[in-house]
Amino acid sequence: MEKEETLDEMERSIREYGDMLDNTMESSDNIVIPIERELFGEEIELGHFSIEKSDLLDICSMDWLSVSCMTTYMKYLYGSFMSSQERYTFANPSNFTNYGNDDGEKVQHLQHILGYVRRNQILLIPYNLGAIRAFTYAGGKRMMAGPNWQVVKCPKQPGGVECAYYVMMFMRHFLRDPSQSLTNKVLDHHFQLEDSGDS
Repeated sequence: MEKEETLDEMERSIREYGDMLDNTMESSDNIVIPIERELFGEEIELGHFSIEKSDLLDICSMDWLSVSCMTTYMKYLYGSFMSSQERYTFANPSNFTNYGNDDGEKVQHLQHILGYVRRNQILLIPYNLGAIRAFTYAGGKRMMAGPNWQVVKCPKQPGGVECAYYVMMFMRHFLRDPSQSLTNKVLDHHFQLEDSGDS
């Protein structure tokens, strides 16, 4: 029977992997990740994202994650949880980032995304809630009658850079069991995080 790694052993392995990457990759090296149209329901400029050496080192050091890292993880989730594709869809996080502080353009983009979301489908937007507030305050029009809005909150993060990691955990948790209700998923995951924090 294989022994399960402790958290300290996992952290050490990740740090060692980061050191190996730092010693073997050039600063200009990158990994090209093809992104199919189906992932976000729209064509991606160039049809791919690039993960740079600095992105990989940020992951290994649990530092701030780039949009490319988030997008690559979303591609992984989309391919890994095929049974959830009817229930969930993703918004491209880079589209929100590209608009900078222009809330008007973010609102227009959000309206565009909502136009292709099917009824009873959950749209996962790995972005600050300010975009949704801006949509509401700008008098956004409903694309369908009576959408069921649910605000999902993560447990409090211990520092200032864990946000993307929490978002990725929640997306994976939601996709893992498409039959469970969103509310139950949030409660279930919240208690799992609390339990793991106590040990």
